[in-house]
Formats: sequence, C-alpha cells, structure tokens
Amino acid sequence: MFRKTRQTYIKKDRELSKVKQDALNEKFISHVQIKSKGNGTEQKEEDRGKKAKKEFQKKLRAANKEIVSLKKLISDLKKENQIFKQKNESLKVEKWQLQETSARMTKEYESETKELNERLSSELKRSRTMQRKLDRMEKERSRKRKGLEKQITLAKQVEVLKERNAELQQTLDNYDSIVKQEQGDHKEEIIKLQKELDTYKVQENKLKTTPRALFNYLQQLITPNHLPDFLNFLEQYITKENLKHFYRGDQNIFYIFMRRVSLLSFHAKKTTNGLFVLRNPKNTGANNRLGYLTQSDGEWLFVDLTNTSEMKEYPVMNESHIEGENMELPVRAVIYDDVAKITRTYPKYEVCITETKEIKKDRRGSKEKEYKPFGNFKVLIVGSRQMNDYKERLELHGCTVEIHNPYEEGFELFKGKIGRAEIILVCERHVPHNVWDYIDRRQPFVSVLKKDSADLIATYAYITLQRCELI
Repeated sequence: MFRKTRQTYIKKDRELSKVKQDALNEKFISHVQIKSKGNGTEQKEEDRGKKAKKEFQKKLRAANKEIVSLKKLISDLKKENQIFKQKNESLKVEKWQLQETSARMTKEYESETKELNERLSSELKRSRTMQRKLDRMEKERSRKRKGLEKQITLAKQVEVLKERNAELQQTLDNYDSIVKQEQGDHKEEIIKLQKELDTYKVQENKLKTTPRALFNYLQQLITPNHLPDFLNFLEQYITKENLKHFYRGDQNIFYIFMRRVSLLSFHAKKTTNGLFVLRNPKNTGANNRLGYLTQSDGEWLFVDLTNTSEMKEYPVMNESHIEGENMELPVRAVIYDDVAKITRTYPKYEVCITETKEIKKDRRGSKEKEYKPFGNFKVLIVGSRQMNDYKERLELHGCTVEIHNPYEEGFELFKGKIGRAEIILVCERHVPHNVWDYIDRRQPFVSVLKKDSADLIATYAYITLQRCELI
C-alpha cells in the first residue's frame, strides 16, 4: 500500500516539473514575439504578458503549494518507509527465528518418527513372537484337551466295563437260579399254549357236534363280498329231503329275500311320487287280514291294518277263546259279515331253556323268555315321546332302529334317515303336520300309530314287515 502511494506522489512531482518547464518556454516565446512586433502592439502584448504572468504566478503558487504538500508527503513516506524497513528487518529476524525453530522441530520430529518407527518395528516383532507362542500354546492346549477327552472316554468305558463285569459276575453267581427261572417261564408258556390248544379242540368238537355254532362263528368272519359265494354254496345243498328247511313259516325264504331286495331297490331309487307295489301278495287278501286285538267297553275288537290308507275295527267272533295276554299283539283274521274271526295269534315271546349256573347244589333248568326275533331290519320311528324306550324294544326283536324327533332335529337329517330305513313307524299324536311333506302314508312300508306303546310299536313293526312280505 505504501509503495503504491509513493509511486503516485512521484508521478505527480514529475508532472509538476513538466508544467513549470512548459510555463518558462511559453514565457520565453512570448517575449521574443513581442520584440519582433511593432510598437503598436507593445501595449497589448504587455497587458497580455502581465495577464499571463499573473496566471503563471497563480499556477506557480499552486504548484509551490502542491510541491510543499508533496515534500511533506515525501517526508511522511520516508518516515513510513523507514518504519516499513524496520518492520521488514524485524520480520526478517522473526523469519530467521521461525526457520531455526522449524528446522529444530523438523529435526525433533524426524528423531521422534525414527524412534517411533523403531519402537513400532520392535512391537511388531514382539507381537509376531507372542502370536507364534500363542499358536504353540493353543496347539498344545488342543492336544491336551483331546488327550483329556480321550482319557474321560476311556474312564467311562472302564466304568461301563466294570458295571458289565459286575452284572456278569452276578449272573454267573446266580446262574442256577436264572436257569430255573427261565425254565419255569417256559413251563408257564407251555401250559398256556396247552390250554389254548385244548380250547381250540373243544371249539372244534363243538363245531362237529353242534353245526349251528358254526354259523355264529361264520357271522364273525363273513363279509358282504363273500355273500355270492355263500349263496352258491347254499344252492348245492337244496334237495327234496331238506326242502322244508328253506321255508320260514308258510313263506319260502328266497321269496322273502326277493321281496326285501325289491323294497331296498325301491328305496335306492328315491322315488317320492310312485307307490311300492307288491306283486301277488300272499300275506294279505280280501279275507286274509292283518291287525291286532284291543278292548273297548269290555269287548274285544280286531283293528285291521292290512291297508295303510285306512284303519277299521271289527268285533271279534268267539271272543271267549281270546286270552288277556293277546292284548295289542299281532293276529290274523278272516272277515265275515263285518265280524272278524281270529285265525292266528303271534306270541310276544319265544321260550328257551337255559341252565342257571348261580345255584351250586343242584342244577336245574329254568325258563327264560326272549322277545320274538323279526330280523335285522332297519326301522325308523318318528315321534317325540318315549323314543328311547321304543328303540330298545325293537332292538330286542333284532331290528336296527333310528329315531327322529321333528321338534328337535332338522328335516335335512330327517331325509337322510328316511333314505336309510326299510320301514317307517310314525307316532301321529307327537309329530307336526309338515312331517307328511316327507313321508307318503300310502306306502305299504309306512305305518301310522294313532296311539302308541312299547307293545304297539312292536306290533306295528311286525305287521308292517308282514304287509311288505318281508317275514
């Protein structure tokens, strides 16, 4: 900054000197020109010279002032220059000191760096040495651990061998008792097998002496797949001599089978509009009627159930021959002039002789009553009261029974049960009217009970099976 100011004032000083020189030259030229001209113009020239002189003096004074100021400025600049030189010298000294300090610090830094590098090299060498030592120690430790594990394993094996040796020693010491125990077990097993063999021999003798027991045995083993072969086997034994055994009452058993197949086939078609029609029925006719006995005002009445669409009551001929135990039991009758003549009664029970084993002193036969078996028919009972009692009663007759309470169970379930049933019994007093939307009461396999009881349920089931020619 000082250098720039100094150069500015030097430049102005040169310009001022040039102005003075130009003024002197102009004065000299004016003086020469005045002399060369005439006296007429001297006065003008003199005035002009005075004026020029005044202007020159004025400019000179201004120049002198400026020169004074410039000198003062130069003096100030010299002082500043002197100060600058002093500062420069001071800075040079400071620079030299800084260079000395920097050189000393550089030398110290290089010395410390060298020392640190030496220490780092020493530490790295020491670290590598310790790492190699650590690796050797780890290998040694691993080797010792493996050896220790091997020793532990061997120790365990030794313990196991000791225990095994102790067991063998104990077995050796108790050899006689062990042999005796094993032989005793074999003896018990032999005795058990001998008893089992005796049981099979008894069963074999029973099958030889009592062929009916063979049927009970076959029922446990035979499956539906074996039925065709069983029928072919049965066909080979039909002769004139044993023809009577192929009848169930008055009906040929194959005729009964045919009727049941026809009924099941009808159910399988799931036909709701058509009626199941019996071709050439034998159990029913114009005079041969099915029903049961009941009493009204002390008189016996025959309730005709031959047709499902209508139920009629007839007075009974010769009712003095009827016993009280025939109440609500199935019977056959012939109708003459609206009077029923009972031709056949069906007992509730079958009587069989069994031995009472509870009496030890003397064994004597006792009569045990069993319900008359109808056969393994699928029966559906529809009602809402005493259904379980009715189910148990028909199961005693050998039937497979399902019950349906329309007040508690849905009609989708009802339709499934109808599809599985062979005959249907409806207790009319205990069912809603919409039951008949699913059951056709005109069908021969459907019976409607105006009143119901356990005996009537069995009676209606038996009559319905008779009506369908199934028994």
